[in-house]
Amino acid sequence: MEAVVVVGRRWVWGALAAAGLLLIARGVRAQDPAQAEGPLLIEPNAPSSQEESAVPVLPRKPAESPRKAPPAPAAAVKAEPARRWDGYAAESARTATRLPPDEREARGFLRAAAMHGRLEAEASRLARARGRTPGVLAFSDSVLEYRETADAELQHLLHARGMALPMMDNAQRKALNRLGRSQGAKFDRQYVELVGPEQQRVAVQNYERALAAATDPALKAWIERQLPLLRQQEEAARQLAGGESRRGRADGVRPASWPTERPALR
Repeated sequence: MEAVVVVGRRWVWGALAAAGLLLIARGVRAQDPAQAEGPLLIEPNAPSSQEESAVPVLPRKPAESPRKAPPAPAAAVKAEPARRWDGYAAESARTATRLPPDEREARGFLRAAAMHGRLEAEASRLARARGRTPGVLAFSDSVLEYRETADAELQHLLHARGMALPMMDNAQRKALNRLGRSQGAKFDRQYVELVGPEQQRVAVQNYERALAAATDPALKAWIERQLPLLRQQEEAARQLAGGESRRGRADGVRPASWPTERPALR
């Protein structure tokens, strides 16, 4: 009897355990719908639902429009070459055709006056170093003193018009070179011929004509200040020269203090 009771108890406990296992299995299947529905048939080469859910789906990028090539440089537009700048003279030559006649004449006079002043100054520096007679030394000193003031104002008038100080012409350079090769009494005669009374007279005449034609008030005022000084210089050259002027020509010196070539009106 006791054996039957023991077997019954064991059967009950076994049934309860089996029932508990069955309930646990049902709970697990309820949580996993895929197992609840039974095994799934997976087609070959077809991704399972689990694999699809594991792979993140990225948003599709919008189709990019084709990039436009940068515009090619216009072939018709050519870069302008850099303009060569040669100083005041080049700019003056470029604008010379647009100048009124009175301004063209004023520029021509200023260039000639500057060339005359440069030759006088260079010759007088030579005379200060090589002159023998007191008259030549005194006259060269007075010329250099006058040119120091006059040339500074003349340079200002040139620069106000965009002009540079001009160089001497060929005749002036040749006359100065001949003077530089002379010595003693011959040098004194050639110096007097080069900057003496004849050249002073020509200079005064050119200044008087420029004054009559000038329309620029600054230029007129400058010429008016120079004329009295030039007339005094002409008189001093006459007193110095005496008969030296004729002897100088016999030596083959050609007067060339004022430009013999008409300067370009720039």
